[in-house]
Amino acid sequence: MIVHSERAKVMKTVSAAEFCNSFRKYQGHAENEPLEVISDGKVAGYFISAACYDQIRKVVAASRRAWHPNELPPHLQAAVLGTQMDSRHDELNALSDLSE
Repeated sequence: MIVHSERAKVMKTVSAAEFCNSFRKYQGHAENEPLEVISDGKVAGYFISAACYDQIRKVVAASRRAWHPNELPPHLQAAVLGTQMDSRHDELNALSDLSE
């Protein structure tokens, strides 16, 4: 039985038993959109395509990457260069002053 969840983006929801019994059907469905799997009235997980999973992995990896300031887009470089510590830390501001 497929029902629609009340989440902001409506996605198909299926019981864990139905998911197991009709795996091929839902595998095909996951190529187009995620599938919410419910067990005992609670979300047990989400079934997504391999392509979707790869995209998520790339986004997560990029979000955890440390960036050198020279690698940042110009508007972010300007934002970083325009920052200063609180005046209580003027000695640190002097160390980061690039105008010298």
